[in-house]
Amino acid sequence: MPPEIQRIFIAGISTFTPVGLDALSAAAAVRAGISGFLEHSLYKDSAGNPVVCSMIPFIPHELHIRERFIRIAVPPLRDTINFSGIKPEDIDRLIIGIPAIRPGLLKT
Repeated sequence: MPPEIQRIFIAGISTFTPVGLDALSAAAAVRAGISGFLEHSLYKDSAGNPVVCSMIPFIPHELHIRERFIRIAVPPLRDTINFSGIKPEDIDRLIIGIPAIRPGLLKT
């Protein structure tokens, strides 16, 4: 295979959302029209209106964004590895999608 061509193998997928703690339950909830969005009791926009968001209720919102991402990323990563049958020590690359830097999201 020429060096500029690389193969990608998707071993598995998972997710961890307010409407499902794995890919199957999240997909079922979305198909059923369950959104999980609500007005946040603490966060307000610049006009003082409650911010509408979708949060995983048992992950404290007070945590630093980095810690929140870790708590949200670990369960689906574990599910994906378990589902794929691949041993963690055999993984040489891992791609994880995270939100882009945006206003209101801490850079550090």
